[in-house]
Amino acid sequence: MPAVWSSMAQRNLRPLALRAVGDLWAGQLAFCWGQECCTPQRRQRGERPFFRKDLGKLDGTPWGAYLPDSVLLVDDDPLKSSANDAGTAVHPVSFRGVGGPGAGQDDRELLKLAGYLRALGSRVGGVRDFVRSKPYHAWPGAPGAAGGALPAQNSPGESLRRAAAAFGLSPV
Repeated sequence: MPAVWSSMAQRNLRPLALRAVGDLWAGQLAFCWGQECCTPQRRQRGERPFFRKDLGKLDGTPWGAYLPDSVLLVDDDPLKSSANDAGTAVHPVSFRGVGGPGAGQDDRELLKLAGYLRALGSRVGGVRDFVRSKPYHAWPGAPGAAGGALPAQNSPGESLRRAAAAFGLSPV
């Protein structure tokens, strides 16, 4: 059962999340939580807080029954899942967009994540055992990603749809 849990403010998150998963899949999200459901932390005094996703917040909710072996956090910042047990999160490389640092590089990370999630979905055993035995950072790149640009059908939107499908989301 997929869900969205972001460190964005809810007012900004919801429209983006619904656009990312599309109208056909939006009704299948278990929840869409923003920073209001995170634990604020500071790296150093005076800095703006970052928002940690503590899996303990699922206790006492309908999703608490999935802890700890059927929950996986996907976040590009390891600090945001640092209070959770090992094997409960993976950390893809951040997408830098167009025109910023790292711009001009093909974004293959979502394809890599989709492959990892497909393998996770076909696993025997719990999420933590899979993540510990097959760390995301050591996972091979996206199939067919070696050499050359991505084919047109593997646009970022298509990559996101493939990643969502790996979570078990499908059109209603």
